[in-house]
Parts: sequence; structure tokens; C-alpha cells
Amino acid sequence: MSTDSVLQLPDPPDLLRRFVETPLEQSVILEGKRVLVRTNHQGCYELLSRHAGSSEADTCDLTWTIVSDTEMSSDLGEATLMESGSVAVLSFGRGCFMALQRDRMELIGFISNSVDEHKLEEIILPRIRELIATPHSDRISHA
Repeated sequence: MSTDSVLQLPDPPDLLRRFVETPLEQSVILEGKRVLVRTNHQGCYELLSRHAGSSEADTCDLTWTIVSDTEMSSDLGEATLMESGSVAVLSFGRGCFMALQRDRMELIGFISNSVDEHKLEEIILPRIRELIATPHSDRISHA
């Protein structure tokens, strides 16, 4: 039996990509908040460098980790926001997923490596800005 079509995973498997390196790091001002961004996605890093003010502060209001995943579909669907208590989940179909835990002020996201910079700028970043700027409530919305 050939193992060419079998998905090779580390042992133990890291299905949630918890141990993916995010070597690109910068502090930015986004929606009036100091945000520490860590990512392995060059396009996200460059986009935030252009569209958010830089910050040299030693502290941050929010940490945002963006993991680029080569195995995710590039299909960006309709933006869907679900909130309950202090947790908000923002999904763009199968191509991008973001979760914000407001009480810890942590935003973690996964994005397809093949989502281009135009879609990041025109579709994803505006919704992230809204998510960061808006106080939480229990809601589900589609945009």
C-alpha cells in the first residue's frame, strides 16, 4: 500500500497549529488600541504596516496572532459573526477564521495562505476593525 496519499502529521499531531512559528511581529495602533501582532503571513504583516499606526509602547491592549495555513481553502465566504459572553468568532467561509476572547484581550486567527492581499484589505481587515472597536453582545450577524 502506498503512503503517498496519506496525510503526514507530527507525533503527536498538532491539528490546531498551536506550535506554528509566528516570526513576524509588530506593535500597531488599531481602532485606538495598542495591538501586538504576531504572524507567519507576510501579506498580513505588510498590510498592517501600511494601514495601522505603529506603536513603540511596552504594553499592549490586545494580542493578535495570525497563522497562515497552506492547507486551508482560499474560498472566502460570507462574513459571519457569532458572540456569546466575552467570546466573539468571526468566520469568512473556509478561508479565514478569527476568535476574540475579550476578557483576555486575545485575538487568534487562521487564514489561508492563498488569500490575496486585496481580499485581506477589502474584506477581512474592515471586519476585524469593527470587531475590535465594538463592545461585545450576544449576537449572530451576517454581512
